[in-house]
Amino acid sequence: MSAPAASAQPAERRLVPTELGEAWHALAESLIDRGLLTGIARELLLQSQLLQQAEQEAGAAQALWTIRVESETLNHEGSRKRLEGALAELGHAVLLRIECGRVVDTPGMRLAKARAAEQERAEQTFTGHPYVQAMMRDLGAQPVAGSIRFTREPGAQGA
Repeated sequence: MSAPAASAQPAERRLVPTELGEAWHALAESLIDRGLLTGIARELLLQSQLLQQAEQEAGAAQALWTIRVESETLNHEGSRKRLEGALAELGHAVLLRIECGRVVDTPGMRLAKARAAEQERAEQTFTGHPYVQAMMRDLGAQPVAGSIRFTREPGAQGA
């Protein structure tokens, strides 16, 4: 029997929570919720991992933060400056240093994991319903792959 498609994610793309990952994810959610980033700058945010968050030194205009991305194409000066500007709007005067390499904890990875968990709950809720169970048991019915989708209730946050 083969493993479900959801767990067929390559090992190098699995989320490995890091110490700074939660803080970076929270900042990303704030920036996205406020609509402060679009395009490549938004992708830079979502696909980056915060590695170091140096404190702002006395007299310095900005603190130095280091982020890592896997794709060299995201290491673009204009996108970096837009991300720095958006962070400044949230009260974080920072200068971002970008390095390229393997990432294990990005806001995008955390969002994908949350979406996968929501989808799994939706499928379990559907197949656990007594009517659906009766149809499966009595008529041999089976859900069509990909036909069950998680949707947010009207007015729900984070859609």
